[in-house]
Amino acid sequence: MQSVYLKQTLTILITLLLIAISVGCDIEGGPPPLPKPGIYYYPVYNHTGSHIAFVWETESAAMFGIQLNARSGLWIMDSTGSDRQLLALGIYINSPEFSFDDNWIVFVDDGVVKKVEVDGDSIVTLYNSGRSTEASYSANAQFVTFTSNQNGPYLNSYGLWYMQSNGENSRCILVNGDSEMRARSPVFHPVKSTIIFFEILIGIVETDTSGILYRRIEELTYTSAPGKIVISPTGNQILYDMNYQIWSVNYDGSDARIIMPTSSSMPSWSSDGQKILYVAADPEHEHNVIWKMNADGTDAQPLTRVYDDIEQ
Repeated sequence: MQSVYLKQTLTILITLLLIAISVGCDIEGGPPPLPKPGIYYYPVYNHTGSHIAFVWETESAAMFGIQLNARSGLWIMDSTGSDRQLLALGIYINSPEFSFDDNWIVFVDDGVVKKVEVDGDSIVTLYNSGRSTEASYSANAQFVTFTSNQNGPYLNSYGLWYMQSNGENSRCILVNGDSEMRARSPVFHPVKSTIIFFEILIGIVETDTSGILYRRIEELTYTSAPGKIVISPTGNQILYDMNYQIWSVNYDGSDARIIMPTSSSMPSWSSDGQKILYVAADPEHEHNVIWKMNADGTDAQPLTRVYDDIEQ
């Protein structure tokens, strides 16, 4: 009992110390410094390759769920890593993706599907029933696919959903019946009107928006479930991260192989299919930063660093 009390007291003291450091001003009374180090997630190119959207969190937000200095959230920068702009605040944001015209970014914020203009002027809630995990635009940006536990029998039962990009006419394509989770990381095929996603105990599968067409692309077990699935601009190659490695498999299910064997995740294609963004540890720190490499896995180099000024 005493050890539990001491642990709780220590947690409170650490939290208060972090808050004090965050909100404290310098001796001149100026604004507080931005929190460092920062941790990067979910990098994604726009369709022209000129900009990258990503999620950035302070160390305190990632470790304790505490928003300090109001900087954790969805950001955008140019493809060189400069000219960064905060678009949406939040410490539970994931899976950003640009619309076909690059004017909007769809994302999930603490279980709610939203979209934000790339200049940050407008944020629109698209779906707020149940809890969602990932969202993705169709190639023409007229539709959004996402996962939700709205019709699932359990809290963690996520089905595959589909709606217009304005949030109207949402409907469930595949609903989970018995297992804890059915759908994860859905993405539209760039050429066909089909959706590729991970299904628990099945693997990487493809379905149409009616749920009638259904085929397995690659068999994967629950213990090796991928965290993110993306498909190349031509639709011929699929990337996914599994066990902190980036894998590649052809659309027909052939030639499954590792292209980045070290601790790496959250891959994303460039619009020309020549480059891949992903996250991995900073060369001089344990926290994740954004890396880029050639599509064949060569010439990997960090695009951001842990101690970068997020507003550079």
